[in-house]
Amino acid sequence: MRKIGFLLLSLGFFTASCSSDDSNNNTTGNITNFLPQANGNYWVYDVAGENLGSGRDSLYIANDTVIGSNTYKKLKTKFLPNGFFSGALSNNAMRVAGDELIVSGEVTIPFSQDFPISISITDFTIFKEGASANAMLDQVDGTISQTYQNYPLDFDYTLTTTAKGDLATYSVNGHNYTNVKKVETALQLKISTTLDIQGFPLTITILPEQNVLTSTQYYAEGIGVVHVTSDFQYQLDETSPFTSQLPVPASASEHQEEVLDDYNVE
Repeated sequence: MRKIGFLLLSLGFFTASCSSDDSNNNTTGNITNFLPQANGNYWVYDVAGENLGSGRDSLYIANDTVIGSNTYKKLKTKFLPNGFFSGALSNNAMRVAGDELIVSGEVTIPFSQDFPISISITDFTIFKEGASANAMLDQVDGTISQTYQNYPLDFDYTLTTTAKGDLATYSVNGHNYTNVKKVETALQLKISTTLDIQGFPLTITILPEQNVLTSTQYYAEGIGVVHVTSDFQYQLDETSPFTSQLPVPASASEHQEEVLDDYNVE
């Protein structure tokens, strides 16, 4: 099986520009401290997965960067990231807007080594401290077109972030954390191609619309993300005559864990 990796919120965006609703510009009320924003802050994760990647990620806030009229924090990783969360934030810009964390930049999802998918995001909400359980935080959808071996491919996607409730305490890797908030990131994807058959367009579905990625992040107040679980799965339409032409297995299912091992925040 080819290695199929995932980055985020790289989670799921395809060279498409998106903007969140006006709430992202709200800077009134409490300022969230669920991912402290001082330059030099860092988080080191032990990453365990099979094809999704294993190793050790070091995510840190490198410097300030200005986009438009807003100042963001530029996030980087010490080495090429293995985990979904670190990969999703690496080389992107984050800022606090009231009780929200919002991200701008570009995320690449290597669904296949032959056609990675890149999405540009603008002020996409990945966390909201005051959100009620099961409240959608943000959503972006669209279509990106690529050509593979002279075949036109359309990737229809929907990326969402959803608040999944609060935990008074949470334990992982022998550490106990208090006031923890869960956020789920999910990516729906559909892949199709349109062929010209004697002058008539014929659309063929390769990947029926399905949830291909579900990732849950656990944010601890005053610390940041302490645990991430990510599940990636898909099933191509094996009845499609084009399925066998793609450089990916007909199906895949993978699980990845990112656990905070060390950190320094101010």
